[in-house]
Amino acid sequence: MNIEDFILTVLFSGFSGIIIGYFLRDIANALRNFYNRYIRKPKHLVKYNFEDNGNIEK
Repeated sequence: MNIEDFILTVLFSGFSGIIIGYFLRDIANALRNFYNRYIRKPKHLVKYNFEDNGNIEK
């Protein structure tokens, strides 16, 4: 490996590491929110649907 290829490899690895490190917290929070909202289901709490759908007058 010559010096030009080494410098190119170091620059590419450094820039990709900086970009991934900068956005890693945001990506982790987005994945955690997606998991909590769509995949994980509560064990004890169940959504209750009213039969009259909130209508006061019948």
